[in-house]
Amino acid sequence: GSEMCIRDRPYNGPEVIARFAALLDYIAAQTPNLRLTSLAIGNEIDGVLANHADAWVQYTAFFEQSAAHARSLWPGLPIGVKVMFQGARTYPAYIRPLWEASDAIMLTYYPLHDDFTVQPPEVVTADFAEMVALAQGKPVYLLEAGYPSSEVCNSSEEMQAEFVRRVFRAWDAHADDIALISFSWLSDLSPKAGRDFQAYYGLEEPAFGEYLRTLGLRTWPGAGEDKAAFLTLQAEAHARGW
Repeated sequence: GSEMCIRDRPYNGPEVIARFAALLDYIAAQTPNLRLTSLAIGNEIDGVLANHADAWVQYTAFFEQSAAHARSLWPGLPIGVKVMFQGARTYPAYIRPLWEASDAIMLTYYPLHDDFTVQPPEVVTADFAEMVALAQGKPVYLLEAGYPSSEVCNSSEEMQAEFVRRVFRAWDAHADDIALISFSWLSDLSPKAGRDFQAYYGLEEPAFGEYLRTLGLRTWPGAGEDKAAFLTLQAEAHARGW
């Protein structure tokens, strides 16, 4: 048939770009009343592109053309690409051309050690200052910010709440530079969902599964109960008139 597999084509191959443009057209047609805050073309791409210089060049070309098409569909909408904060630190030369073609610097932020145990919440202050410096004047969109509460990750509900508290303090310090923060996520996952994620990512470490499972601001199961972090989020937002 006419269906074509694009899995093995380069990111900047014309068929890949055309297929993605068609996807954007379809999304726009199906969601005429959807109000977007931003559009990220690619999620945590540094995890895939890593140290492959050619792939970064290909993806940058793909992004430039795809972003132009997205702007034609959603005029005025900030368009960018999500990278991990750690990746932004690790691959600045590769990422810089993408950021030059972006309206905003879009990051995900989970302050963890390599073994998926938590860094202390105190790191937030310096990390936010570094994010703003990396952005070089463009607005920062923190599209994922999260902190697990599991003891397996050397954390606790109180440390998670302290993370939320410090994020708001750091946001105050950089209010003109950070346009949006989205906390991940509202409710914890079920134990099965945590294991499913481990299988999906191919990572056996229990701390990895518990990191993802306990990012929620409320507990599992059912309706869930508020964790300390959710109450902190409510209080901090209310204090700022939200």
